[in-house]
Amino acid sequence: SRAATLGLDFAQLSPDLPTHSHAETEGKGWTEFGRLIEQAPIPVFALGGMNREMLDGAGDSGAHGIALMRGWN
Repeated sequence: SRAATLGLDFAQLSPDLPTHSHAETEGKGWTEFGRLIEQAPIPVFALGGMNREMLDGAGDSGAHGIALMRGWN
C-alpha cells in the first residue's frame, strides 16, 4: 500500500459509511472496505460515519479499529 511505502505505521480508509460532513459521498460499505485492505501490510482504521457501536463490524471487516470526530459518547 502507499501508506506502507511511505513508512507509515497505520492508515485510515474513508468514507466507509455516509457521513454528515460529506453527505454527497456514498460510503464504501464494509464489504468493499474489507476487499480494499485485505492485503494491507499495516493496520487500517475505518473512518467516515463511525460510532462506538460499529467497532465489532469494523473488526469483522478487517479494520484495526475506527476513527471518528464525533459520536463517541
